[in-house]
Amino acid sequence: MTRPESEKRDLRNFKTRGIVLKTFKLGEADKIITLITEAEGKIAAVAKGIRRTKSRFGARLEPFTNLNLIFYKGRNLSTITSADIIKVYDGVTGELDRIDYGYAMLELVDKLSVEGQSDPRIYNMLAKSLDLLSRTDNGKRLVLSTFDIKLLAFSGFLPNINECTGCSSKTGLTDFSFTQGGILCKRCADSDPSSVNINGDTIELMRSLLLTPFKGLKDVKTDTATLGELNNIIDKHISYHLSIRLRVRDFIDRQASKESSKQRI
Repeated sequence: MTRPESEKRDLRNFKTRGIVLKTFKLGEADKIITLITEAEGKIAAVAKGIRRTKSRFGARLEPFTNLNLIFYKGRNLSTITSADIIKVYDGVTGELDRIDYGYAMLELVDKLSVEGQSDPRIYNMLAKSLDLLSRTDNGKRLVLSTFDIKLLAFSGFLPNINECTGCSSKTGLTDFSFTQGGILCKRCADSDPSSVNINGDTIELMRSLLLTPFKGLKDVKTDTATLGELNNIIDKHISYHLSIRLRVRDFIDRQASKESSKQRI
């Protein structure tokens, strides 16, 4: 049975919730908006006329905005036809270091997500993470680290943190291998030039953050050195296995190094 023409046109429209990851200019008045959506995964879509003074979108289609959206599917790019705000994470954008951590989350979602591959967990986790980041004072880096580990797990890039990647031993775990993508025992580490020492507390923290819901982070106890080692290993693991440079992480790490140097003077 042939569908009426009006019904065929309806099939080209779809609704979903989404969070803006990044934007860039297109032509004289438009923008390409990249979002992570609940139903369609990562989408790059056109917002027509958004740069005009009287645009119907206003400032809604900016990073750190969670929206109800309607898209029209085009041959190459979809077009955003409606965008209503669910939440603006203005608690993130109102503070310099907080916005850095927020952009680090957006950047990693953008790098790890493939257009058209839907995983609602990523959208939902990003929404929860940004909400918690906007309300957290002293645990911002812990929120980011938890986000990183959970996103790596969802995306299939989580390092092996349960046993030796070389021989499956569960004891004597002393190193982390970037080439093998996981922890190693001392014997296996001796034959792996890419391995670096890792503290047992760091391994336990990685395991704990993987299993802890965001609402339970207030009960996670750690110290600056352990969290710093975890961040360093995760950042290098991502760079090695995805062959990408995380520019926001580089900036955050440089700022942390400067603060550490000031404290030692």
